[in-house]
Amino acid sequence: MHSFLDALGFTAEELARVRGILRSPNGLLLATGPTGSGKTTTLYTLLDSINTKERNIITVEDPVEYQLPGITQVQVNHAIGYTFEKILRSFLRQDPNVMLVGEIRDAETADIALKAAVTGHLVLSSLHTNDAAGAIHRLLSMGLPAYLVAAAARLACHGIGYVGRRPIYEILTVMSHMMRAAIVSDASPEELKALAIREGMVPMRRKALQYVAEGVTSIEEALVVMFV
Repeated sequence: MHSFLDALGFTAEELARVRGILRSPNGLLLATGPTGSGKTTTLYTLLDSINTKERNIITVEDPVEYQLPGITQVQVNHAIGYTFEKILRSFLRQDPNVMLVGEIRDAETADIALKAAVTGHLVLSSLHTNDAAGAIHRLLSMGLPAYLVAAAARLACHGIGYVGRRPIYEILTVMSHMMRAAIVSDASPEELKALAIREGMVPMRRKALQYVAEGVTSIEEALVVMFV
């Protein structure tokens, strides 16, 4: 039986990785990419795939873009001091199973999200970075301790989408001892990407060329991905 998750454009191996992470009781899953790349659509689809009566799911968004039945969704209102940080701290007292933070924009939001991810919550969020490996360094550049990033992160998923075209994903999982050790030792984005490829990640450039060879997309569109 197919779900909306199947329609996102993941390969069978990528889908297995993502589903494995979504079954985790805790951890941080990030969707990264430029504006219009499909981060929000990806996150909502992932969230909907695990939306069951047994799970207490809450979201903090600015704004709420899709209404999902059975989920508590709250919109940020800076005018009255209803910020990501304040809502997240309030929500944590309710001990939800899953939390979606619309976007990690600052160190305080990132800190709360990561700490929630290591204390029994599955946290989904988005981040603006050039690639999946860059998401790790973006978190570190916010001043977050490397050990916390290594402990909390489970997957960083980078995508560039086109209307009417197949999206291209780059799946970086933070599950192995080597990957966590690399993060703690302040490895560069290039080193993290090389390690991720050795551990099975297919980079977007390679996948773009594969789609060109299969006739799925054009070389012109593929070049956009290759030079992100």
